[in-house]
Amino acid sequence: MNRFKLFTLLLILGLIPGFGLAACSDTTSTSAANIATATPTPKTPGQPGSITVKVTPTSSIENTSAGQFQGIPSRATLDTENMTTGDPKAKITLLKYTDFRCPVCKREFDQIEPLIMQQYVNTGKIKFTLVTFPVIDMIEQDSESQLGGQALLCAAEQKRAWDYHNLAYNNFVGKTQGKLTPNFLKGMGQALGLNTADFNRCLDTGKYRQTLIDQTAQARQTGITGTPTFAILYKDNLQLLSGNSYDVVKAALDMVLARAI
Repeated sequence: MNRFKLFTLLLILGLIPGFGLAACSDTTSTSAANIATATPTPKTPGQPGSITVKVTPTSSIENTSAGQFQGIPSRATLDTENMTTGDPKAKITLLKYTDFRCPVCKREFDQIEPLIMQQYVNTGKIKFTLVTFPVIDMIEQDSESQLGGQALLCAAEQKRAWDYHNLAYNNFVGKTQGKLTPNFLKGMGQALGLNTADFNRCLDTGKYRQTLIDQTAQARQTGITGTPTFAILYKDNLQLLSGNSYDVVKAALDMVLARAI
């Protein structure tokens, strides 16, 4: 059983305790517009999960069409495993719970993720896995984050989850309702050059809707309350991080890497 499947199994069985601190939760007051216009840290082209970063202010994204998305990669970067980027031989996996509408996830994408990619993923030290947790739906009482999570899983069918994740945050829509729409999500799939017939069918039929409902319910039972939340998987052991800053992630990864030598 590979590590990601083991993690999912442990999650389903309820054997994982609370995930500690999280940023986007029902007490979050961060401004989505301010985060969306922040200056990002560019990612290195040609590396796993890499794209050209250019953020459009939230107010300008509302009428974005498939040909107008910012940060479209010049070439596809395929996931190395399901929802995962990085060297498949790496012994350590960093998991990130995320929500496409979470302002603090946007900040993490701009400021922390490039450092994780540069120092740990691109150097072959770890694998990096995405897990959707639609916390903004719980705040706004809608289902747009859940739909975004479905779209991410549909992109993963074509091994493009990380490209889709990157494009979503480069065209961050924030918490405002009515922006993370099916047309917007399909437009990103088209912009990435996905097989749009397969992607659109996957999204329209709600193929992964129940999967995400079950995953979210179980995650909440185990104590996850917000995003971004990080965990480290090594030798079938899951280490839950008590914070989501780069210093916290770095310290935890370095400690596990030292044991893995």
